[in-house]
Amino acid sequence: VTDDTQAFLDALDDGNGSVFVPAGNFLLTSEIPLDNYQMLYGAGNTSILQFREDPFDPGNLPSSYNDDTNGVHFIGRGACLKDLLIVGANKGIVMRGQGQECTANIVDNVQVWDAIVGVCLDGGDDTNYPTYWNTLEGVLVERPRDMGVYLKHDTGGVSPNANYMRSVRVYSHGQEMSNEKVGFNIDSGRYGNSMIDCEANLHPGATACLRFGDVTGQNY
Repeated sequence: VTDDTQAFLDALDDGNGSVFVPAGNFLLTSEIPLDNYQMLYGAGNTSILQFREDPFDPGNLPSSYNDDTNGVHFIGRGACLKDLLIVGANKGIVMRGQGQECTANIVDNVQVWDAIVGVCLDGGDDTNYPTYWNTLEGVLVERPRDMGVYLKHDTGGVSPNANYMRSVRVYSHGQEMSNEKVGFNIDSGRYGNSMIDCEANLHPGATACLRFGDVTGQNY
């Protein structure tokens, strides 16, 4: 019940290249940015970053989603998120540069539960700050409301390119989906995005497990 946001921000702002999250359930009320070459890692799915007040219950369908707060935000290059469980964020993981390129980041062995969008790779609105060469491996998105994995960019930006996904799973576990209702939505993505051994297993009312939009090409 204690808001731990400032403790996380202070730890990452204190010049620490690596911050360990012990086993426990940590309530967070704003997104956690990862800057260049920082690492946030835990003890597996016992280290829970909770971005909503409702407690995490994997056995019951969620009663509400968080429209306001994103989870962990990669804002630069060379950062790593590893061995954690993220619950109840708007977008569980966001990769979008903040005044710099968002490149060569790693997400490894992370679960995202009850997010509106599990993982978002966002090319942004400025071609000077693209999102590319990022790696997601062993990522599990559970019960997303709208989308599991989303690749996009805004007007003025560039599509996310050359990102690598391996063993990324999206499961709805009987949770009905809203809006796009897509497992992997590659709305914008060109030039070498790879999805290897990936899977979407969605509610029967979903639109698609895998969808390519009209700003895509050369994906594997």
